[in-house]
Amino acid sequence: TDADAAPHFERAVNAVRARPLVGDVPLVSDPPLSGGDGYWRNGFRIRGAPPPRPGHMDSAYLRWASPGYFHLLKVPLLRGRMLTDEDVRGRPLVLVVNAAFARTFFPLGDAVGQEIVVSWREQVPRRIVGVVGNLRQTALEQDAAPQMYIPYFQSPIGYGTLLVRGPADEATLAASVRDAVRSVDTEQPVFNVRPLATDVDAYLAALRDAMQGNRGQTVMIVPSKKLIVVRRAFDAVGDGERFDAARLSADIVAAL
Repeated sequence: TDADAAPHFERAVNAVRARPLVGDVPLVSDPPLSGGDGYWRNGFRIRGAPPPRPGHMDSAYLRWASPGYFHLLKVPLLRGRMLTDEDVRGRPLVLVVNAAFARTFFPLGDAVGQEIVVSWREQVPRRIVGVVGNLRQTALEQDAAPQMYIPYFQSPIGYGTLLVRGPADEATLAASVRDAVRSVDTEQPVFNVRPLATDVDAYLAALRDAMQGNRGQTVMIVPSKKLIVVRRAFDAVGDGERFDAARLSADIVAAL
């Protein structure tokens, strides 16, 4: 079960953290730029709020994270507190939300201290203890969506991704992580080890390909309006001015 997996993950995290060339070692269910649009988007209800209309429910992306996740990715704390090592099973149920969540669902008040019930497994109240900055989870060209972060070792799930930061080069760091994990479980596979920057580079490359499109077309993606405009690179835009695909590409990348 997922609960049985928690001690295994905790031993693995501690083993990696003990390595001399390793710094922060948070565990997260899904690292940035993974999962895709709508993946792990869960409904929830706010305790004390009027019930939603039939067939409607507020929803936000749900992730599991251990302490250190936001620090490693340099996501700032805006209100309240971060997740800590005290947020484990048997302790009061908590979660952290991002600024987009607080702004969307508590526009006139403070999200910290509010209780919500997430539509996942044990549907019990969890208290919001902190608000963190926005992190683009699924797309760089879209505004950050509302996110909820549950303490990994308080309500564990059966999988996870280790994020590791250290002063060593990539190959040395990867070898150190593999050795540490296998010291806990010799049969535990460690795979798809790569720099996080690789995912960002691959995403930007795919975005540039989509922007160039087929047959000389350029795709313009406008964040927050979910609008896609397709124009050919040789179309006029008015007063004899030509559509500048290169300038558009640079403007969008600069805005990410």
